Amino acid sequence: MAQLVRRNQALLSEDQRKDFVTAVWGVKSGGHYDEFVKTHVSRPDSYHHVPTFLPWHREFVRIFEVALPPSTSGQTLSVPYWDWTDTGSSPWTDDFMGGNGRAGDDRVMTGRFAISAGWNCIDPSREIPSYLRRQFGAGVPHLPTAGDVSDCLAMTPYDSEPWEGVSQSFRKSLEGVITPDIHNMVHRWIGGNMELTSSPNDPVFWLHHANIDRLWAQWQREHPTETYRPQSGGPPGQNVGDLMPPWSSVRVSAVLDHRSLGYVYDIENPTAQGDRMYPGDTLRGGDSISAGGGRYRLVYETDGNLVLYQDGEHTPRWSSGTQRRSPGMCVMQMDGDLTIDDADGQRVWSLGVDGRGNRLRLTADGAMEVTGLSGAIAWRSTHDVMV
Repeated sequence: MAQLVRRNQALLSEDQRKDFVTAVWGVKSGGHYDEFVKTHVSRPDSYHHVPTFLPWHREFVRIFEVALPPSTSGQTLSVPYWDWTDTGSSPWTDDFMGGNGRAGDDRVMTGRFAISAGWNCIDPSREIPSYLRRQFGAGVPHLPTAGDVSDCLAMTPYDSEPWEGVSQSFRKSLEGVITPDIHNMVHRWIGGNMELTSSPNDPVFWLHHANIDRLWAQWQREHPTETYRPQSGGPPGQNVGDLMPPWSSVRVSAVLDHRSLGYVYDIENPTAQGDRMYPGDTLRGGDSISAGGGRYRLVYETDGNLVLYQDGEHTPRWSSGTQRRSPGMCVMQMDGDLTIDDADGQRVWSLGVDGRGNRLRLTADGAMEVTGLSGAIAWRSTHDVMV
């Protein structure tokens, strides 16, 4: 089974944003969304301000992701992440998360999660208004900065005693027990429902926690010798072999490797799938994407050449002309350009559409198209074979 790829919300197309919002509504309409809220409200001390904060929320977001219905085209959806250090991108648009709350009662008035659109909030632990509430910047004046995140990622070990108290560790910084405060700061900056244990009432909760999980995955890559702590001797439910309530069969150890759970992040250069490449997607020597029922294949050859074939590998329609080079990676860059680096990491070719593209698609009639976020075509291949 192909791995899901969690992508930066800033790089989602209009259709992808619509698909995700529709899927969230599908979970809500099916009666399951409120169950996620109730789960998060129940026994919050068991998975907040404790070592299992990160493993527990990794599993929580994964289960929600599995609950998302497929898109209208049948595509399995993933939870996007919101990188709040990128001040140039915002999820607060009418077609996605909606905007800030209005003055006075913090009521969100725009987007598909406003009360006028039918979205309602619940909290079994207290009385709250039924409408979604936000008040940006009321709790803290700014979101975490890139410097805050860098300082947090440099911290070791994963956690340290006192496990439920204050000490220097990565988990305590990422959660917000110590400075730099990352996770808690975002909840306080958004305000409203996000300041309560029933914070999943706000769908941006999932984007926020996907980013927290992404940062944990990054820390794991950057500190490969560091392990989850405590391994043993910690409070019940917090050791690496312990079960994580309310799930009767999920142990901490089972969720430490996110790749084994079936997903990766776009910054991890996942292998391209299907008929397209999104930002971060990669082809390595011998990898390909295809369209037209397999009639057309874009192959990154083991000789370093990127070739679009028709009818098997007998009729090339286009190529990058980079043959006779040791293959490295063909990558759809985050800025929308398609590039090829050789095995030494040297850039040997680029399509030259940086800043204008967002995805490459192999069409049913055998063309390569690079389109922007709006769907406008930035580049389309011609019958251009360089040998």
